[in-house]
Amino acid sequence: MNVRLFPFISWAIITLAGGGYSILISMCKHRVFAIMPVFLMTVLTVLNSSYGVRLWATWNYSGAEKRPLWRVFEELVIPLHNTPGRLANDLHEANNFAFGSTRFFECVPHMVSKPILEGGIVNSAIGSMFSYYIQGETSDACAGFPNIMIPPAFNITNATKHLELFNVKHFIARAERTKKEFNRLNEWKLLRSVQAWNLYELQTHDGSYVFIPEYFPVAVETPQVKDRWKENALWWIYTPEALHLPFLFVKSKKDLQSIPSKTPVISEASYRQLLHSSRHENTQIREWLLLGPFPVPRSCNVPLEYNPIIEENISPVEGVRSGTYRWELCAFETPIVPSDFWRRKKGEERKSNAINYAFVYIYSPCDTNAVITFSTDSPVKIWVNKKALFNSAISTEQTSTLPVKLHKGRNSLMLKIYQKNENSYFDVNISACDNTSLKDIVVTTAPVCPVSVVHEAISDNKKQIIQESISDTKIRFHTKATGLPHIIKCTWYPNWKVKGARGVYMVSPCFMLVYPEKEEVELYYSTTLSDRAGFLLTMLGIALCILIAIKSIVARTTSE
Repeated sequence: MNVRLFPFISWAIITLAGGGYSILISMCKHRVFAIMPVFLMTVLTVLNSSYGVRLWATWNYSGAEKRPLWRVFEELVIPLHNTPGRLANDLHEANNFAFGSTRFFECVPHMVSKPILEGGIVNSAIGSMFSYYIQGETSDACAGFPNIMIPPAFNITNATKHLELFNVKHFIARAERTKKEFNRLNEWKLLRSVQAWNLYELQTHDGSYVFIPEYFPVAVETPQVKDRWKENALWWIYTPEALHLPFLFVKSKKDLQSIPSKTPVISEASYRQLLHSSRHENTQIREWLLLGPFPVPRSCNVPLEYNPIIEENISPVEGVRSGTYRWELCAFETPIVPSDFWRRKKGEERKSNAINYAFVYIYSPCDTNAVITFSTDSPVKIWVNKKALFNSAISTEQTSTLPVKLHKGRNSLMLKIYQKNENSYFDVNISACDNTSLKDIVVTTAPVCPVSVVHEAISDNKKQIIQESISDTKIRFHTKATGLPHIIKCTWYPNWKVKGARGVYMVSPCFMLVYPEKEEVELYYSTTLSDRAGFLLTMLGIALCILIAIKSIVARTTSE
């Protein structure tokens, strides 16, 4: 539950209760006797709890300068007034005792005009997912993660790449492990230390928001029935090796027609394959087509012998139905299958004692021998090229190996898993016989081998942007590189419009991309059709209320 909603929820409950009680007492002859008990109970309740309210009000409105460790904020943050780049910090419980809240640093933009990574209304920002992810990489204790996201491990090396991506120039660290890692990396310079808090500066960039990427963007076309730009952006964030490669996420012909004609367009499968190949020696199969769960009849004594679908000669495609369900894409970083895939309908209970299927295509440039290494907590049956090669009625949590022969062209791998409990996991790797990565092997959920793409490099992307000016509603910059893609490290919204450039496009992960046609470019925050419709309806509502009031006054005057 978001605590910001508590006042509105409480007020709604009180209003509904008061309205309902007023209807009841309107039926009584002696209304005073019905009102007095409720009035006395309300007064006594408020008197008994008012002391805590006074303390809270005194604390909340006494000012930041009255906090126990205001000196820490004064010496670390105040000197950052109007410095370039953003400020970020690790989430630590000590901030709560020292400043009154673990999120105290969110007031920085209002006190010293220094943008931060995570704002107060983080849930409403489309960039919040990536702030959560970076927080997980830099903090011992995290606030939690959206269900769509795979929580990261603590990793300051990867976090440094992500912080530079989001134009973070300064970082305040409190946790000992975080400070130790920052001190170890040459990219970070310790500026000052006050009590247990350290302020660091990132030396790898100058804090500019507008830059020209190293490579021209590539467009990723997502299925129109499945708008997966968030998942696509997160897969990109999960792959630090590919952060220098920008991608546009489009889902309709209109979007495709609006982007520059020379922009290469690839499928989601090609995009995921490109990210996977960037990881070099990783042999884990990270994407599957999943189907299920199919409850096993009680009369079936051997669950893996229950066949809810026709298992022979199956070549599934995402979205195509087999039996009760449709094959759905699942791409994940860990062997634990997201539980939502084992309950297809919202609100449906997670099922146990059920059969699930996992399928993937493997494309090989030639006949070759390979080894499939797998483990699962459930009984499993495995097919390779539609031939059953493994069948175990007991769970195989210990790692097992399965030698296989891959043919030139398309091969298939299918798992049939008996899910005994609500949750299930399986981990499958494919490698050469010496456990190294198979070169030129493509593992994908696409029935056609994804087409590879090579990003075209931009030869001269340095020192082309002469000046930039950033505010809440306007972004201005002067560039000498007209025609080249320019990325602004600010969150894309449909409200952003541009003068002097073509755009504004959303580029990975959620930044803005423009192609300047003039040296002077200005982006400004405007209104959309829905905004204007909302304003119009509001004015009509106000006008209607005035007309009703006038009509009521006229009616009373006439009756008198």
